[in-house]
Amino acid sequence: MSVTHGNASQADLADGTLLVGAGAEQRASAWRVSLRHWLILICILAAGLVLRGLYIREFMRQPDFAAPALDAEYHDYWARALVTGDWTTPYPGQDPRIPDTPYFRPPGYPYFLALTYRVLGLSYLTPRIVQIGLWLVSCILAFLFAKRWYGVPVALVLVALMSGYWVLIYFENELQAPVLLIPLLWAVVCLAAAWADRMSFGRGVAAGVLLGLAALVRPNVMLLAAPIFVWAGWIAVRRRAPYRFLATVTGCLLGIAVAIAPATIRNYRVSGEFVLMTSNVGINFYIGNNPDADGSVMNFLPGYGSWGNCFEYPALVRNLEQRVGRELNATAVSDYFRDQGLEWIRQNPGNFVMLTIKKALAFWGREELGNNKIICCERLHSSVLRRLPGHFWFVLGSAIAGCVFLVLDAKGRLNRPQTRTNELERRSEVTVLLLGVILVFWLSIIPFFLSSRYRVPVVPLLMVFSAYGVYRAAWCAIRGGNYRAAIVAFAWIGACAVQGRAAPPTDAELADWHESRGVAYETLEDYGSAGEEYQRSLALDPDRKRARERLTIIERELQQRR
Repeated sequence: MSVTHGNASQADLADGTLLVGAGAEQRASAWRVSLRHWLILICILAAGLVLRGLYIREFMRQPDFAAPALDAEYHDYWARALVTGDWTTPYPGQDPRIPDTPYFRPPGYPYFLALTYRVLGLSYLTPRIVQIGLWLVSCILAFLFAKRWYGVPVALVLVALMSGYWVLIYFENELQAPVLLIPLLWAVVCLAAAWADRMSFGRGVAAGVLLGLAALVRPNVMLLAAPIFVWAGWIAVRRRAPYRFLATVTGCLLGIAVAIAPATIRNYRVSGEFVLMTSNVGINFYIGNNPDADGSVMNFLPGYGSWGNCFEYPALVRNLEQRVGRELNATAVSDYFRDQGLEWIRQNPGNFVMLTIKKALAFWGREELGNNKIICCERLHSSVLRRLPGHFWFVLGSAIAGCVFLVLDAKGRLNRPQTRTNELERRSEVTVLLLGVILVFWLSIIPFFLSSRYRVPVVPLLMVFSAYGVYRAAWCAIRGGNYRAAIVAFAWIGACAVQGRAAPPTDAELADWHESRGVAYETLEDYGSAGEEYQRSLALDPDRKRARERLTIIERELQQRR
């Protein structure tokens, strides 16, 4: 940082930067500005905590709070078994054989959940509270990142978006991986962006370890090493520091290996197979690429059997073994489904291209796609979530506006807050990194199938550009005097927000939702409430076979109790 004499610039004071050689009055003024910013941050976080407290209070009265279903149930079963040592399956005859087979699903979140249960007890409330703590960590990391590279006002807008976005609040109460993946991604991005200031072996190791841990939560994150390394090489060329680049990349690769090695070694010890992290890549690829694929998860694979949850996977494998006439290990099963997907692509290139385009566009769609719960119904029936504004297209639209402002600011086309030239260059460099990470994350999802929980981890990163777009539009209107730019930006953001409103759930979706609640109430042995939910489901869709069968069983059970 260069020595500056005279009065500190408004940009310096706004960022809370103390200039070397500044007088006592200037330093005191800067500290007062910095304190004000931290107080605003605390107020935003406090408001976010209130919203989350209200939602938890509401969610505790819902049946699936203590009776998670599908993947959440699988995570909960896995975590509790790790703590208690009791691997008794909740579904007789459907043993997923977690202890003696390679990891089928990523182990990161179940082990995090197990640690929570071991330290704080087996209550269903404790993981939700801890996950709110993860949201706080994410917000602090996001604030520090945006403050360093985009300025304090953008950082505060970013935290406000992360505090009030209803999708984040919803997933923070689910026993699902995104809530753990988000802070890990923020940590990776913060450490990688720090390479713009200085590359070193140690910084590479730190980023690699966090990237490896994130991959244990969601394996496609491993591919983010590619844009990070390409970006680091570009930075090294600009800085003329090839040796530092090599040391940093070497450290990062070492960190990744150290983080994922325990999973690989464990998989080999229990099965004799080399499975890097998980064995579900093949079947997930096939679900996304087969004659009946539509881009979303499939609950039934024709010719193989039901695929309602991970507890049914062993039965599906047995059906496959009968089909091929021999026993198959985890690697062989994954390879089989991968080859089936590739064969379909080879025979149907046109359909594959159209399906891929559909999935690529759907990733940026306005709907929150669920594959465990019907998210639009969850929001509709939540007095907290349905009152919160904001949709994904608002985030996307304001992010596009933010990218346009960043380009215009870099080229000096608009009046902008006073910023030093070298800071603009570093901001542009980090912007390239952020865009590269978002782009590769998107591309890594497309070969498989889509759901909201696969998109939501990258949404807070996208919000950096949303925050910049909102801030710059407001600055142009209030202080910059560029009313045309402000009007265009706000008109675009407003149009995206209006068009992004999700359609109300259909009768079929509501029937599914009520049926799922009935199953949860049955798990809790609240048969009266379960019967009411099944009746609501049948009122919306009289042809629902499962709901009718379960209602008949419940009515018989209630009659026996009388």
